[in-house]
Amino acid sequence: MFRKLKIEKFSYDRISLTQRWLIAVSAGLGLYLLSLDSTVNVALPAITEEFGASLPVIQWIIIAYLSVRAAIVIGAGGLADRIGLKRIFILGLIVYTISVFAIGITPNLFGIFGLRVFQAIGAGMTFATAPAIVGMAFPQKKRGIGIGVVTAGLALGMVTGALAAGVLVDGIGWRYIFIFRIPIGFLVIFLSLLVIPWGNTMNDSSRPFDLLGLSLLLVGVVAFVCALSVGSERGWGAVLNLWLLLLTVLAFIGFFIVQLTVKQPAFKLSGLRSRHYPILVLTTFLAFLGIFVIWFVFPFYVSGSLGFGSAQLGLLMATLGTLQSAASIIGGRLSDRIKPFYLLTAGLIMVSFALFWMSSLGAHASLLDVAMRISFVGCGLGMFMTASITHALNISSSERYASASAGLSFSQTIGSVCSVSIASSLLSIGDGGQVNGFIAAFQGVFLLASIGVAIAASVSLMSWKNVSLVSVS
Repeated sequence: MFRKLKIEKFSYDRISLTQRWLIAVSAGLGLYLLSLDSTVNVALPAITEEFGASLPVIQWIIIAYLSVRAAIVIGAGGLADRIGLKRIFILGLIVYTISVFAIGITPNLFGIFGLRVFQAIGAGMTFATAPAIVGMAFPQKKRGIGIGVVTAGLALGMVTGALAAGVLVDGIGWRYIFIFRIPIGFLVIFLSLLVIPWGNTMNDSSRPFDLLGLSLLLVGVVAFVCALSVGSERGWGAVLNLWLLLLTVLAFIGFFIVQLTVKQPAFKLSGLRSRHYPILVLTTFLAFLGIFVIWFVFPFYVSGSLGFGSAQLGLLMATLGTLQSAASIIGGRLSDRIKPFYLLTAGLIMVSFALFWMSSLGAHASLLDVAMRISFVGCGLGMFMTASITHALNISSSERYASASAGLSFSQTIGSVCSVSIASSLLSIGDGGQVNGFIAAFQGVFLLASIGVAIAASVSLMSWKNVSLVSVS
């Protein structure tokens, strides 16, 4: 029955409520699988100890994954808009599942770095298409709750991952944080094959894909990430760092020139309402520049400064994920009733306050002190994520849903990469091998993160009067 329907050409009166929810659940489970990667953040201290790596080296477990995912998600979004959302979604799940199995049995750190690249390719494909699939399945007036299910899947994956990571790392070893995802991956692939319809969006899908544009984007992202790493280690004025920054600028300029000149660009700007969409992308970048310190810096504070084990860290991350999941559903319902950009601004204000509150934590904070603060992060983050994706789809044409969600994912990932690099540099400067030095650096990082998210909220707030909710689909 599903195969007779083209998801990109849905007639809403032909799609039952049950069918819509099955599609939303399948897409949400895809992102649930991807968000289980939060287990890596809980396991970072254990991985660091096993390989005897320094913080600037171990950060590449995160940076390699995020930087490649950032480039791939753009190409995957454009390709999915041409040849079909389901094809890219399923392929991404397959690549991701195979990669986590390989990482789980790899004996050396550099092998893990390489396999994280392949894992990122699969993740980029899935991230680009999951929200777009739901956007196609739900009409605009009910789209918010559908997107809420998808973002709740992300948050629930964080809960499961955080709790499982604590048990696995302390019990049988950090490698099992990758291995335990394999059966889940196969389950999600099987379910998605059954319930998500096939279909093509564009009639010209036979034309060559924009490999040049995607290659330039990948070069630009990798050069930028390397510049961040080299700058933090050798100084921002180092000759190598300046060359990397120049390469970054040239690659990005080349990418945009290609996108404006070729017939089938990797990231087609038309259909994305250029006056409003870039503001949302900028807001997302600034937001995750601050928000991602929760996943990178926070684990080292809890395990190192407070002396809690992986189980307690997992419990705290599960608290964050549970409240984020609940806020995603509530935010989705509210997005169908009021303008989504009101909600995303409110969510950012809440996150900024929570990060500022966390900057007051010291070396003797109790588990309850930390849990109260991180709860506010979860509530604000859930509301922001759901509202921002809903808003992006509402102001984009239906033929560009995958590109719209891919652009948001790209800005989120680049913001996260910058956050890791900046936070790592500040912590390395302030640590000095002493607890008090790390605490001071931790507080400074979270204060700066709070300011970054506050700026994101201000950008969103100033754009209110210029945004219309009228759909172009």
